[in-house]
Amino acid sequence: MGVMTLVKFLLGDREAIHQIASDRRWLGVGALWVFVAGLAREYDQEYLVAEPYYLAIPFVASLVASFLLFGLLVFVFQRRVSDVLPFEASYVSFLQVFWATAPLALLYGLPVERWFDEATATRLNLWMLAIVAFWRVLLIVRASALMFGVRQLRMLWPVMLFADIAVFVGINSMPAPMSLVATMGGARLPAAVQIVSASTFLVGFFTILSFPIWLIGTLSVAKMKVTPKNGMLLSCPIDARRHRGLWVPPALIMLVWMAILFVTQPQQGRAYSIDQQLRRGEIAEALGALSKFEREQFPVGYDPAPRILYRENTPPIDDVVSVMFEIDTAAWVHDLYARKYLLHLQTGRVERIDELRTALRLILLSVSQDQLACEFLRGRMRFNPKVLDDPEYDALDAEIRALCEEGD
Repeated sequence: MGVMTLVKFLLGDREAIHQIASDRRWLGVGALWVFVAGLAREYDQEYLVAEPYYLAIPFVASLVASFLLFGLLVFVFQRRVSDVLPFEASYVSFLQVFWATAPLALLYGLPVERWFDEATATRLNLWMLAIVAFWRVLLIVRASALMFGVRQLRMLWPVMLFADIAVFVGINSMPAPMSLVATMGGARLPAAVQIVSASTFLVGFFTILSFPIWLIGTLSVAKMKVTPKNGMLLSCPIDARRHRGLWVPPALIMLVWMAILFVTQPQQGRAYSIDQQLRRGEIAEALGALSKFEREQFPVGYDPAPRILYRENTPPIDDVVSVMFEIDTAAWVHDLYARKYLLHLQTGRVERIDELRTALRLILLSVSQDQLACEFLRGRMRFNPKVLDDPEYDALDAEIRALCEEGD
């Protein structure tokens, strides 16, 4: 059965790997699994109605990654794949195996953000990412060793070299929040951001540190005379009629995720619409739209524009705050943008005394004055010397400190 074949494959079974690599129906089935995995990843992250291209990203990424990895393996082991099958057909078999690892990404679909606090959910997401990545690497090493007819230890080096480069490129090409520099500058970053930043820094550090090891190992393996043990598994077609029901599991899971979209996409739609208004400069309309809803009616962790931690400045936070002073906004909206403004000051420098006045005014208009005041003070602000010399500075600073002490 198709289900058992997939389960055995995910556990590294030799016969299951052989079946998936040889049966051309797995090309379509694997593509469907990639689509389902994309749904699981994005169903509560993006507004897919307006931006469906997010579902195409896994296809593009997997096609590029699988082709580059396959080319590297052919180069390293100096195997003329055309001796068994044409290069294109051999790559397709490799792609079928590559795509068959996609069901592991369903783990990303667990809505841990809805079950736990932000910091715990972030840690769980990072652990799931690590588990899936480790499992996939082991599967690719096992499957590639069988397909190329070499020992798994020899296959480990080029696969890990490719994985190391892919991770390094990934963490440096994706937008990341301010981390080390902001923290050293005194900014008090949210716990989840600190966890992600620290993890990204460590992973990036170890990819650089381990790169020479994987490179030397790969070059050493490439110089060895490799005699395939049993030839390529790609040369052994199987009777596809014995394996039915391949399409049923991914199709059923796809229907489940598409049903879940009816719950999550309305929230994403609200967030998308408001962000578009903000980026068009329709600040008053966007703040009014935000205030019509409760915080719980938006996606978990929704951070409307501008995202200060990602160095976004559209619309400028000063403009948003100016509009806030002119219109009525919901308390949660005011506090959200008040924290954004304070974080904006903490991750930069207070250049003018009126910025400190604005911070105080935001704190005074908040329903949680003491909490905001203390967060502001804990940020260890950096000031332009002219601000410190201003006659108003001592009075403004004393008032903020008094608000913090009232909470204590």
